[in-house]
Amino acid sequence: MCASVLLAMLTPSFSMAQNSDTIENHTADIESAKASLSKIKAAISAGDFASAEPFMTEQGANEVAIWVTSFSMLLNDPEIGKNYPAEFDSVREGLKQPLDEHGLDLELKSLGSDAVQKTLEILDKDEQRWAIVGKLWAVTQEAPMELILIRGPVQRSAYAEDAVFLQVARQADGDAKKFDAGAAPSVAKFINEGNVWKFDGLDGEKTASLKKLHNRKLAQMPPKLSDPSFEGKTANGEAVKFEQYAGKVVVIDFWGTWCSPCLAKLPALEKIREAFEPHGFEIVGIAADTAEDLQAYLEKNPLPWKNVVDNGEFKEQFGVKGYPTLFLIDQNQQNVANNLELDKLIDAVAKELNLPPEDFTDLKTEVAEMMAGVPH
Repeated sequence: MCASVLLAMLTPSFSMAQNSDTIENHTADIESAKASLSKIKAAISAGDFASAEPFMTEQGANEVAIWVTSFSMLLNDPEIGKNYPAEFDSVREGLKQPLDEHGLDLELKSLGSDAVQKTLEILDKDEQRWAIVGKLWAVTQEAPMELILIRGPVQRSAYAEDAVFLQVARQADGDAKKFDAGAAPSVAKFINEGNVWKFDGLDGEKTASLKKLHNRKLAQMPPKLSDPSFEGKTANGEAVKFEQYAGKVVVIDFWGTWCSPCLAKLPALEKIREAFEPHGFEIVGIAADTAEDLQAYLEKNPLPWKNVVDNGEFKEQFGVKGYPTLFLIDQNQQNVANNLELDKLIDAVAKELNLPPEDFTDLKTEVAEMMAGVPH
């Protein structure tokens, strides 16, 4: 949706898997980078970009300035801007005056590879960069999408080669902006300058890897179910009917004993069940295994929920395209969400059970630590 020609110039499975000793040895560095990011986000939220600058390198500051300015110009470019839907019209109108005032009413299609440099030269003329960006930001905050790709919550952290990498969700907590609600995360790089960990821009390679992984996941996303009911048997022949879970919020987990990412998620799912089961929550597994293979696995690795054997019938019925796949079912036995990341799943379950999401902050932290380094 965002025709980000300039952004693509700046940001050509980000694996957060690192040696645990490396992470532990650099915990203070990672926390310092997170603290710098928090200060940047707070300043940006207040529209005070100058206060964010001490926590950014020159490269990082350039990227932040370009994120806001390039979108403003893209929206008003005669060729590119027409591709934006009507929801952007009021923002477009509000941007015309400040863009014209500062000579930023450029047709980007004519600038080619010099677009970023020319834009920065205009911004920095008479040292007005943050004043100009602030004017544009005041208008663009009304856009139904997130322009600054480091405003969301940190999902994962890593230290490598004298740099800290923070995986940041595209959408900031609480945002209702619909055009990027399901966008891929980005990877912010921080380096130490003068004993301050500073944002050094997005890591293009890691961010691109995350986008590819995200797109693969979207391609595997099953459709919403009009009827999530099923009837099957466990490995030892016990009958399991969907109706048994009436009145509960349920996660249906399609998995297999042969699927490494599926197995890696099970301990985190157990934690989630432990937290919510007293409130009317349950998990039911549908395993793509023979009864013999499933039974052998569960004898060594018992799970506190029932698991149904699937010979392919349920996979076809539910439209499952990959493993693991999670379906969230509400108390009225309606399918309300699919394949949520576990932190979002925790929030969604709390919402369905009418529980305060802030009561499960520690659970989200614990689950995130458990899932660090696990492909998702």
